Amino acid sequence: MRVEELSWGVRMTRTIPCPFCGGVLYLRESQFGPEYRCERWPQCDSRVGAHKGGTRAGEPLGTPADSATRRMRRSAHIVFDKLWIDIEHMYQGTGNLALDKLRAIARRRTYRYLRERMGLTAGECHFAKFDKTQCRRAISILKSATPEKIRAHAKKGNPAPTAKSHKNGKHIKKYDKGRRVTRRQKTRQNSRNQGDNE
Repeated sequence: MRVEELSWGVRMTRTIPCPFCGGVLYLRESQFGPEYRCERWPQCDSRVGAHKGGTRAGEPLGTPADSATRRMRRSAHIVFDKLWIDIEHMYQGTGNLALDKLRAIARRRTYRYLRERMGLTAGECHFAKFDKTQCRRAISILKSATPEKIRAHAKKGNPAPTAKSHKNGKHIKKYDKGRRVTRRQKTRQNSRNQGDNE
């Protein structure tokens, strides 16, 4: 088994299987950062990026993809991005949230809209994990959507997920009824609720 010493200080011995040729992908460094690349490169051009640092250093960012799948993923992401970046026209003269916060809300709503229609979980609905068939389906769903349609869907009994709260280093998705809430936590929650109503 090959072992490579990466410049960011992680010595990796694990590999991941290649779904295209049956070989294995080894961790290496590229001009774009750490990645897993097939041992049969360039005959098999399967690869996937990896986390660079932190506790997840060396973990794959998604699933291995060949050049055709990577192109499909990029195409799907371009269609997806248009639905949450170009939203200024919907919020002119309403609310007081900054544009970057409104975009963050719209992005979460768009992901939720997509995964509900694809029947995926939050962990499964990532373009870096899609195969070509899933990319085609995502493009079809997203092209038939509009920012207004996604916003209406979220406000019609399907509120967008809010950012996670933190307490003692643990993630908390929502506050339980009857639970003691600090003033700071209440202020943050009120701010998020205001954003979801935009």
